[in-house]
Amino acid sequence: MRALNSPAVKRKARVLDAIENQIVYVNRANNSLTWGNGNIITTAPMGKDPVDYFVDSSFKNSAGESVYAEIDNQLDELMNPHDEIVVDADKADTTAFNIDPYGTIIRLGKVSGLLEQKGGYVKYQGESYRKTDFIKLLKSNSDLFDDLKVKLLPKEAYAN
Repeated sequence: MRALNSPAVKRKARVLDAIENQIVYVNRANNSLTWGNGNIITTAPMGKDPVDYFVDSSFKNSAGESVYAEIDNQLDELMNPHDEIVVDADKADTTAFNIDPYGTIIRLGKVSGLLEQKGGYVKYQGESYRKTDFIKLLKSNSDLFDDLKVKLLPKEAYAN
C-alpha cells in the first residue's frame, strides 16, 4: 500500500499516461524514451526499461526534473478541455472563436485536415510544433493567424 504513495510510482504512472496520449514514445530499437518529434529524452542501458530508467534518473538531477515537468505540463494541457470548446453547431465557430480563438483554430484545423495533432504536438505544413509553441506562433505571427482564420472560419465568426 505504501508503494502507491511513492513519488516514483506516481511519476511512472504520469509517464505511462503520456505514452498512452502520444506525448512521448518508447523506441524499442534503441531502448529510448523520445518526444513525439523523435528527439531522444533518454536512452536506457540494454536490459533496463526506458520508462523505469527515466523515472529513476529524473529524480537525480535538475535536467530530469525539468523534462518530467514538461511531460507533466503537456499531459495536463492535453487533458484539460479548456481549448476544446464545444457548443451548439450553428453557433460553434463564432462562439468558440470569441472565447478561445487559438484553440478554435487548432480544433477546426484538425477537423478540416489542415492541421494534424498527435498528443501534445501540432503538425502544420510538414513542421511539428508542441501545441503550446504553435499557439505562441499564432499569437506572434498575425499573418499566419489571419490566413488560418480565413481558411477555417466563416467571416461572421471574426468580423467583430
